[in-house]
Amino acid sequence: MTDPNAAAISANRALAQRYLAALGAMDGPALAELHHEDVVFEMLGTTPVSGRFVGRDACLGEVFPPVIAALEPGSFSFAREAVIAVVDGSGAVAITRSDGDAVRGGRYEQVYFLALTIDDGRIVKLDAAYDTAHVQEVVFGDKLAQARPRPEFQLPPELGETAPGEAVPGGAARAVIEDYYAALAAGDMLRFVELHSPDVVFDLPGSTPVSGHFEGRDACLAGVIQPFLGTFDPERTTFGHRYRILCADDRRVAALMRGGGPTTSGGTADVIFVQVFTVENGLITHMHEQLDTAHIEDACFANPLRDNRARTSGGLEV
Repeated sequence: MTDPNAAAISANRALAQRYLAALGAMDGPALAELHHEDVVFEMLGTTPVSGRFVGRDACLGEVFPPVIAALEPGSFSFAREAVIAVVDGSGAVAITRSDGDAVRGGRYEQVYFLALTIDDGRIVKLDAAYDTAHVQEVVFGDKLAQARPRPEFQLPPELGETAPGEAVPGGAARAVIEDYYAALAAGDMLRFVELHSPDVVFDLPGSTPVSGHFEGRDACLAGVIQPFLGTFDPERTTFGHRYRILCADDRRVAALMRGGGPTTSGGTADVIFVQVFTVENGLITHMHEQLDTAHIEDACFANPLRDNRARTSGGLEV
């Protein structure tokens, strides 16, 4: 069976490849050409480069320059390493590693989640996420109360294209992730755990207490799920009710989820989860997750920024 969206999927993958090449080369004119003049950017968090930007001039002129200005000329690339994680008929999702030398000293080592909505050969919407605490510290000169090391992590494995003519409905993987969110919404942790392969891998960029690379279901639960959920009041916390699937194929799903509640440190966490799931044989085998790190450091781990506390999150519509 041939997927009726096969031509659009191929075109979207090709555009995503051109987009990543332009980002990697810091080629402003090529990047501008790929965006519709009425493009909308939604950027995670409450940083000066977070929020909603409308129109190509505003998006490219207000988001990129503050970051570039904070870094030594010639040292930085927005896509030093990149993976096209998911492609479907509506767009594509890429994840990049970027790095460069900061004008203030030290290194800017960032991971960008970039969800492209594509129409008629142009990017009409970008949903983006990144380590917001790291942006505030390196680009804007703020500091967390407690500095933390940045553990190693890995980008999602490259799965490549589906064979020409092969159907890529995305339905099976999407159904698993919808079940995942339903289990969270119902508080059914047994079902939630069952949806993960015993060999599942979690990768969370950043420097929070739940950042890093975790291999195996037990390690993922002990290193991420349990300590993170342990920061919340279980009687007044909800997850899984609000989510939006951005892009899905037969093996991967990229989605946003929003949830939270009062925390044990006395704050209230309003968490936007940016997630890319790899699904095989009905089970989640890999999860790449990015968070508004400035907000969860403040609300969940009592480690606020010195000058600009991130008491809430935002930027992305869920």
